[in-house]
Amino acid sequence: MPCEAGKDTCIISMTEQTLVGVPMRAVVKGCASSDICRLTPAYMNFGSGKTIRTSTTCCVGDACQTSTAQVPPAITEPNGKRCPACYSLTSVCPDETVDCHGPEDYCLDLAVRVTYGGNSELIIMSHYLPYELEKGKEA
Repeated sequence: MPCEAGKDTCIISMTEQTLVGVPMRAVVKGCASSDICRLTPAYMNFGSGKTIRTSTTCCVGDACQTSTAQVPPAITEPNGKRCPACYSLTSVCPDETVDCHGPEDYCLDLAVRVTYGGNSELIIMSHYLPYELEKGKEA
């Protein structure tokens, strides 16, 4: 399948989301800019047992038939940093702080309004990131 302009590589992304101790895995395959190939695995902790770990593998041509992405290993050793944590479908977040682990050096607060069909929901998230976001750049 040919990729659209600006998307010069194939990606395979493996994500594990854990909600209250129950893990769910998802695999996404598609086209992307090769810039994404430089990203390191991402770790996010929203508190209250909600975590996300994801990594992406890039491939071209026949190599994509056998390439796989792996969920990055859990890092349990705190690095001394702490961030506020929240994941809420309302405008209220409980006051919670989580320990950062391994490469997680940056805190992020985010509020997004998601509209689908006739429904609209506000999602509020606070967590840490293993990298600093640049203004105007997407993660």
